Amino acid sequence: MSHDGSAPSIGQQSRQPRRRASDGDGRPGTETPAEDLTERLLSNGRNREGIEVEPEPEKQTLTKLHRSTYIVYIVILYVAASLVAWVITCILVSRPMTLQHYDVWLGEEQMGRGKKYDLSWNFTAKGLYQKSETWFQTARVLQSIVSVLTIPVASAVCGSATVVYAQRGKSSKNLSLGQLVLLADKTWSDPLTINDLLINRSHQSYASKLLVLAILLHLLGSIIAPLQQVLLGSKTIHIPTGPQKVVKLADLPNQWRSNKDTDGTEEIIDDLNIVVVRTRAALETAINTQTQAQLWPGADFTCDTTNGPVDVDLPYFCGRGAILGDMSKLHDPFLAELPSDYHTGLIQQFIPRVNSTATYEQIPETEFPRGCEKVYGAFYADYQNTTYSDNQDDTTWGVQVCMPNDNTQPPWEFNRDRQDFTEHLYLNITLAGFNYDKPSSVRRINTISYAKITVHTTAGYFELPNYKNQGVAGPLLDRDPFMNGDCSHDCV
Repeated sequence: MSHDGSAPSIGQQSRQPRRRASDGDGRPGTETPAEDLTERLLSNGRNREGIEVEPEPEKQTLTKLHRSTYIVYIVILYVAASLVAWVITCILVSRPMTLQHYDVWLGEEQMGRGKKYDLSWNFTAKGLYQKSETWFQTARVLQSIVSVLTIPVASAVCGSATVVYAQRGKSSKNLSLGQLVLLADKTWSDPLTINDLLINRSHQSYASKLLVLAILLHLLGSIIAPLQQVLLGSKTIHIPTGPQKVVKLADLPNQWRSNKDTDGTEEIIDDLNIVVVRTRAALETAINTQTQAQLWPGADFTCDTTNGPVDVDLPYFCGRGAILGDMSKLHDPFLAELPSDYHTGLIQQFIPRVNSTATYEQIPETEFPRGCEKVYGAFYADYQNTTYSDNQDDTTWGVQVCMPNDNTQPPWEFNRDRQDFTEHLYLNITLAGFNYDKPSSVRRINTISYAKITVHTTAGYFELPNYKNQGVAGPLLDRDPFMNGDCSHDCV
């Protein structure tokens, strides 16, 4: 049965839209069935996990870029450590850190401020040189640290430069993906990648200018330490520990004492014939096979054979010392007051040396000086004797000796310059009755011979062996070493 009005039928639910209180702008609105269902589901708390809710958009954060300066500090520390090590090393080459010099400076306070080279210097020097040795060890440690950090620092610098290189500059626009990957992986320190770039031509296009520069920088850093070990070395530097004095050495200007008269003339005081007595005693006891400590083999003589040929007679001179029997084998023998193995260390010292060469020749009777005993200052001696043997055979001998020059004035000059002088000794030797293998009539015939002995003497000063002249005796000097500039601040 139907009616004109609309009425709900049985079994149907009336679905009419409900009014919302208001829209977002305060106006009344209408709530749809979907919104109603959503609201009910959320309010009942059922099946929340099965409903997909659209996620909210993430909030964007802004990061402010800033300059990275840590690499600058690393480079500064690396350069500072390297410079300090090299500066200390360069200073120690020329002088210790605690003094102005390694060698000896004689005189008042010349070894350093408030310091004097005397017998107490050994106690002063011990602490000073130990401090300098500490500086040396510090430089060695810094050099080791720098060598170890060379490759890491170079890699860090190249890594920082890669960021700037890839973002700025004209070349960054032309970088390929392969070039960027090699730079990002820091392949400049990878030997396999470097070898691949060198051998495989197809991969050479991946190498950028920065990569090539970084590879060269790492190669340079890797060979610096080996090059230093090959090209640089160390040497032992001798340091002074204190003087050891040898007193009463002869000095030619002061060897003969002299006084000046009122008129200014110089008077030589007699030496009481001590030199003659000592010389005679030395000649009487000398033998050819006895080692002579004061006989020097010659200037520049050395027993070191590493840089030259070995002399046949060198082992004898260096092993046992020079003897009188070997003087003919020595190229420049001379006598000096100190032993031939004397060494002055760091001190430069000069002493006198004397070399005399004697020659013998027979002369006719006419060349023998007559009236030698009447010459003022000449040396003259006449010895003769006649003896009779058991068989009444007379044996006669006689010797006349003459030095015609004035021996009251010594030939020496009172200075340290080189001096050469020559002395002559004449002999008249008579022998009779000594030829027993001849008839009696012949034995009584006198045998007379005349001889002339010439002695050439050279005297002067030479430099004793020391560390500066490689431990060999210096040559004979023509001029006074103390006045001619041969003697420096370390000279005595």
